[in-house]
Amino acid sequence: MNWEEIHKTIYYWDCSWRDIYLFNSNRQEWTLLLQLLNNNYEIVWHNPKTDETCSKIDVEQIAEFWNGHNELISTAKIFLGDLQINFHFFTKEEIEADLDPREFKKQEDHQRLLSFLSDILKQLNKEVFVTPENIPDYKLIRVNQETIHYNLS
Repeated sequence: MNWEEIHKTIYYWDCSWRDIYLFNSNRQEWTLLLQLLNNNYEIVWHNPKTDETCSKIDVEQIAEFWNGHNELISTAKIFLGDLQINFHFFTKEEIEADLDPREFKKQEDHQRLLSFLSDILKQLNKEVFVTPENIPDYKLIRVNQETIHYNLS
């Protein structure tokens, strides 16, 4: 795949970020994902309960938020080198994260993202999608067991 074409059609700047989605998720999948993140990636997570910055995400506290403790809303920053992925815990039924396309300046950045998405796929055995912000039906990248598919139209 040609980096210039990927950069132009996936990492274009339109004043919005890109979303990473895993649809029809559940708490067990979230737990597996958070284990992967906590054990393999640099994390910065603000714990709203203790008001501390942590290097691990507290799975039980995220579950408390889902159980109605809205004051415990939080976002986790995951770092792939100098790339930042923000995981949101809005609902246990959908895994959502976002990334700033302006951070993707070279092919190595794209490869780091693909490796990250592949790690998630292996951990959850579930398709992972990258879409324009808030347009989950328009899949720019689809990662599944067989292939990585790009929508470059």
